[in-house]
Amino acid sequence: MIDLNLIKKHKLKPPFFIYDASLIKKQFLKLKSSLPKNFSIFYSVKANPNINILKIFKKLGTGAEISSGGELSIVLKVGFLPKEIVFTGPGKTEEDLKYALTKKIRLIVVESRNEIDKIEKIARRLNIKQDLLIRINPSFSMQDTSLVAMTGGGQKFGIDEEQIFQVISRFKRFKNVNLLGIHSFPASNIFDEKLIIRNTEHLFKMVQTIESKFKIRLPVIDIGGGMAINYSTDSNKLFNIKILHRGLEALINKYKFKTRKILLESGRFLIGEAGEYITRVIDRKKSCGERFIIINGGKNHLSMATLLGTNHKVNVLNKKTASKEIVNLVGNLNTPTDFITRTSLPKTKIGDWISIKKVGAYGLSAGMVLFSSHPYPEEYLLLGKRKLRAIGKDKNINFIL
Repeated sequence: MIDLNLIKKHKLKPPFFIYDASLIKKQFLKLKSSLPKNFSIFYSVKANPNINILKIFKKLGTGAEISSGGELSIVLKVGFLPKEIVFTGPGKTEEDLKYALTKKIRLIVVESRNEIDKIEKIARRLNIKQDLLIRINPSFSMQDTSLVAMTGGGQKFGIDEEQIFQVISRFKRFKNVNLLGIHSFPASNIFDEKLIIRNTEHLFKMVQTIESKFKIRLPVIDIGGGMAINYSTDSNKLFNIKILHRGLEALINKYKFKTRKILLESGRFLIGEAGEYITRVIDRKKSCGERFIIINGGKNHLSMATLLGTNHKVNVLNKKTASKEIVNLVGNLNTPTDFITRTSLPKTKIGDWISIKKVGAYGLSAGMVLFSSHPYPEEYLLLGKRKLRAIGKDKNINFIL
């Protein structure tokens, strides 16, 4: 995506992030074309809340899935309409809820009984009615231990499936909240398409059961998301969007849900592929027979890469050599946890430029940016082969896709 000529042309200083607008659009269209017609895509803002990235998704026609009042403020600033916003996440503050209700956003996904009570009280004071989805913690758990599971067993997410009937029955007492549907988000970074299909069918069955028992209709179903991308060239894992498409279409037909509004949340899948982190080698050393390459940046900007061991693909820019070495790529923070990956690279020297791929999602947004008070990295948007724009720190730019 980037080479030394572009870096020199724009006099770029490491470390920095660069996002390819064409790849963002490509991933969105890939996902959109693979979903049934009654599905709507909601971009998970927490994956990358850069205001200029959000402008791209706004132009592409996604909704916005937010998880804080801060994110709500950002998406409203970008121009997302209240009807295009869904508020998810546990532990929403009263201030954030009041803000969301005042702005009349489309949906709030509730995760506890207390949250429902809190929203009812706020809505009553404001004399408005708010539409809600109930997030369900299904009784089944994830079998894949590599997943970051968000269902099954004790969870801070959602209301246990066994408690749902009791919770729904309480809605009869409420006059300022309206139950529109249910939600479940199974896990993060899912490679097994069947897991999302299984979660979706579980939700569809629950909708039928709830509607039969309470004589109501639930027009909205949020199936969550969690679709993975393959970070490493060492792995042949790949999320098969065609299998997902066939499975979801079959479920829509089986349960006759063509008129329901189905929401799908996506962050990593939409933006992850498009991001690249560029830095330089500032030192190299040997310790107990191990080679270490120390770069200008690390866990403070790429926290998820170090926490989850995603083993990102790494390139040495503009260096072609058959001579390679196994190295430990580490950052310059004063902590042993600042480890990026162990990989094979062309033999590097101090000053070489390093590219870490697929860090568009949960790179800077999940970083420990205050650790050691290193400079905040710049962010750039690639709008063509040679067209680059600075977008860091809320730089407001206009462009046409």
